[in-house]
Amino acid sequence: MSEEQISAAQEYGADQIQILEGLEAVRKRPGMYIGSTSSKGLHHLVYEIVDNSVDEAMAGFCTEIQVTVHADNSITVVDNGRGIPVDEHPIKKIPTLEVVMTILHAGGKFDNSAYKVSGGLHGVGISVVNALSKRVVVQVRRDGNTYEMEFSRGKTVKKMEVVGTSDSTGTTVNFWPDDEIFETCVYDFDTLHNRLQETAFLNKNLKIVLTDEREATPHVEEFCYEGGIIDFVKFLNDGKDVPEAFKEPIYIEGKSDPDAPVTKMGEVEVSLQWNAGYGENVMSFANDIYTPEGGMHLEGFRTALTRVINDYARKQNLLKEKDANLSGDDVREGLSAVISSMADLSKAGISFLKVRASYAEVGNAPQRFITGVNTPLQTGGIVSSDSYAPAVNLTPERTKSFEVGLNAKFLGNKIWTDVTYYNTNTYNQLFSYDAPPSTGYKRAYINAGKVNNWGIEAVVGYKNKWRDFSWSTNVNFSMNRNEVKELVPEGTRDVAGNLVTVDEVNMDYGGYRMKVKKGGSIGDFYVTGLKTDDQGRIYVDPNTNTVTTDPNTWLYGGNTEARFRLGWNNRFSYKGVNLGVLFDARIGGQGVSATQALMDRWGASQDSADARENGGVWISEDQKVPDARVFYANNGNGLSMLSHYVYSMTNVRLRELTLGYDLPSRWFNDKIGMTVSLVGRNLWMIYNKAPFDPEITASTGTYYQGLDYFMQPSARTIGFSVRLQF
Repeated sequence: MSEEQISAAQEYGADQIQILEGLEAVRKRPGMYIGSTSSKGLHHLVYEIVDNSVDEAMAGFCTEIQVTVHADNSITVVDNGRGIPVDEHPIKKIPTLEVVMTILHAGGKFDNSAYKVSGGLHGVGISVVNALSKRVVVQVRRDGNTYEMEFSRGKTVKKMEVVGTSDSTGTTVNFWPDDEIFETCVYDFDTLHNRLQETAFLNKNLKIVLTDEREATPHVEEFCYEGGIIDFVKFLNDGKDVPEAFKEPIYIEGKSDPDAPVTKMGEVEVSLQWNAGYGENVMSFANDIYTPEGGMHLEGFRTALTRVINDYARKQNLLKEKDANLSGDDVREGLSAVISSMADLSKAGISFLKVRASYAEVGNAPQRFITGVNTPLQTGGIVSSDSYAPAVNLTPERTKSFEVGLNAKFLGNKIWTDVTYYNTNTYNQLFSYDAPPSTGYKRAYINAGKVNNWGIEAVVGYKNKWRDFSWSTNVNFSMNRNEVKELVPEGTRDVAGNLVTVDEVNMDYGGYRMKVKKGGSIGDFYVTGLKTDDQGRIYVDPNTNTVTTDPNTWLYGGNTEARFRLGWNNRFSYKGVNLGVLFDARIGGQGVSATQALMDRWGASQDSADARENGGVWISEDQKVPDARVFYANNGNGLSMLSHYVYSMTNVRLRELTLGYDLPSRWFNDKIGMTVSLVGRNLWMIYNKAPFDPEITASTGTYYQGLDYFMQPSARTIGFSVRLQF
C-alpha cells in the first residue's frame, strides 16, 4: 500500500459511523413520521394528539375533547380521559409521562386498563409532536393532583411537578410547532374542522369543540352526533336528491361469535343510503383511521352488497333467469356509505396487542462548497491555493434501517411484553485523506464504508396484588451484533485516479490494537504476545531461562462488545413498605488490563506474590518460567505484552437495592405524601473474573473500549432519600 493509501486508512474509522438515538432521528427526517413538513404535516401534529384522546373515548373513559388554535398558532388539546400515567416507569426510573413524551415506541398507557381498539400510533405520535415542537407543556389531572412537565424540541426542560389539585381527570397538551422544521406554522381552520367533524361522526356521542382564537371574536364549532355514522351518511348526502324509500339510512352492526378464533374476532358497523346521482361515495375506516385505499373490510362489504342485492332480485323475480347479474358498479351507483371495523381480542385473553413495523432511509449530504475550488485570503491580502481537492463523484452518506416489534398484554394486564428487532445498514461514509502530492492538494474526500448493525430488545413483565401485598417484576434482554461489510468499495479511485485499497484500519496503543476490517466487527481487538518457536510454542531461552516479547506477534484477543445483556427488576410492597431489587448481567465480551500487567511488573499484585511463592510463572499448561521477578520485569510493563492479560467481561451484579416506607398521609392532615428510602447502588459483584469493573470504560469513543489502564474502581454508594408529594 502507498503512503497515501495508508494515510487514508488511518483517517477512516468507525468514529465516522453515525447512529441516531432518541428523538434525534425525528428532527433529522420528520417526513418519515408525519409525511411532510408542509402544511399537511403541520396539521398532522394535531391529529396525533387528538387520536390519543379518541383512544380514551373508544375505551369508554373520555366524553369530550377540546381543540384550541391560539393567536400565536400554538395548539391546545384537552380531554377528560384518565390522564397519562405519572408514576415511575419500572425500567426507565423516570415518570411515565416523561417516557411517553421523549421515547419512541413507548406508549400503551402502561398501567391503565388496556384498549380494546386503538387508532393512534401509540408511543410514536405524541413523542413525534414533542420532537417537532419548539415548546410543549403537558398537564395531567389524576389522583387528585395536577401534574405538569415542559419540553423543547424533544428534550425535557422542566421536570414533572405538582402544580395544583384536581377533582377531575384528563390530559392537556399545549404545543408550539417548530418553525425551524415546518414550511409554515399557520393552521387552516377548515382543514381542522373537516378532520375533527369526521372524528366526531365515527365516535357516537363524543363531543369535540374546535375554537379559533385568531379572530377578534373567537370562532367556535361544536361536534357531537348521537347517530354516529348514520348522521355521517346523512351529512354526505346533504343537498342531494334522496329517494323517499331511502330517506332514513340503513344501519347494520355486528360482532364476531364469542368462541371465534382470535384472527377472526372483531366488530363492524355500516351505514348506507342511496341518492339519485350516479357517483359512488363509500368511505371506510379501521379503528377510526380512514383507509382511502380500502382493504378487506371494504372489499368484503362491496362483495356482500352485490351478492345480497342480486339474490333478492332473483327471489323477487326482478331478474329473470336469462338476465345477467347486476354488477358491483350498478349496485353502488348513487351509494353513500360509511364502514367502520374494530377488532376485539379480549376473548383470547389478550388485553392489548400492537404489531409495529417501520422502515427509514436517512441521508447526510456532503457539506457545501467542497465540489469547487476556494481561494482563501490570508493575512496581508495573500491569496493561497485551496488545500482540499474539489470533491467529485461523491454520494450522500446513507443509513437504511427497518424495525419490527410486538407489544402485548395478557390476563388483564398482569403479564406484558415488548419485543423489537432492528437492522441498520450504514454506508457511503464521507471522510478525508492525504491527497497524492502530484495533485497539488493536501487533502481529498472519498466515500467508503458499509456497516451492518442488528439486534433484539425484549422485556417481559408481571404484576399482581394480593390484599395488602403487591409484586411487580420484569426481565429485559438485549443483543446486538455488527459486521463490517466493506471498507473501501472495489474500484474506488482517489483524486489522482489511482485505485484505493484499504484492507484494514488499525488503532494502536502499545500492545493493544483495535482493528476494523471487512468481515470483522467493530470492537475486535488484538494484543501482543511472546516470541514463539517453529512449532508455535512460547520460546524459552535455554541460557537465561526467560522469555521475550515479540512486537510483531498480534494475537486476536476477542471483541469488547457483550454477547447479551440481562436485567431483572423486582418491586415488592406491603402496607406502605417498599422493596426494590435490580440485578444486571453482562454475558460475553473480552477486555484487557494493562493495570494488572504493571502491578505484576512491580510485584505489587496478588498474582505476582503467588508466582514468587509457587516458584515461577506458568506461561502454558506445561511451561514454567522459574524466575517470576525477571519474567514480570521484562514483560509486564502494560504495553509490550498483553496476551496474558485478556479477561472475560462476563459479570453479574446487584445493581440497586431500595428500601422505603410511605408515611401515613393522615400524619400530615392528608395534605402531604412522604416516602423515605434507603438506596444502595452497585452493592455486590456476584460474579466477575476480570480484575476491573467491565462496565467502566476508559474511552467514550469508538476505540480503546475494554482497555483497563488505571481506571477508577467501581463506586459503591448508599444514600437516603425523601420524596414529598403535595
